[in-house]
Amino acid sequence: MRTNFSIKIIVAAVLLVNVAACSGQSTPTPLPTYTPLPTYTPYPTSTSVIATEISSADIIPVTVQVNGIDPVEILESNGFVFDAEFSEAEVSNYFNEGLGLSVDVYTDESISFAAYLDWGVDAAEQVSILFNVVKSIYGEDMTLWINENNETVLSGSPQVGTVGDFSTYMEYYPDSSAMVIVVSPL
Repeated sequence: MRTNFSIKIIVAAVLLVNVAACSGQSTPTPLPTYTPLPTYTPYPTSTSVIATEISSADIIPVTVQVNGIDPVEILESNGFVFDAEFSEAEVSNYFNEGLGLSVDVYTDESISFAAYLDWGVDAAEQVSILFNVVKSIYGEDMTLWINENNETVLSGSPQVGTVGDFSTYMEYYPDSSAMVIVVSPL
């Protein structure tokens, strides 16, 4: 019985301590109610063009001087036409559809030339126009570099070099039958 009495005293003491401890506490603050976030972000369903979006009709051709020459004048005098569809803010594309030649003029004064060799035109005419454009912009040394590296590139080995104040890169892409030449200022 003594143990039963001792247990009652211990339980009473624990209750007394708990009551005393709880009496000094303030009323708990209720937690904020959870508000679920939407599971989607509503977007306009209209197909109209947003005013800040730039369409290809708004693209202005890049104006740069490369080697002291306006390349656009050279391109246009050789049958190339500005193509807004493949141009962006920092690159203008010019295409000579009759010969399968494409040229990109960049704001950093780099120019990329692409000749599509399976276009179904006379390759001699393609080369003649391409070399005329390259020579008019960069001079005879650049056409010599292209000519010297042409066979190696067509064999599958891209070529990198330097001609005057320009770095050069030339590669053949067999999937599209495109010979690409990139010339950039050093």
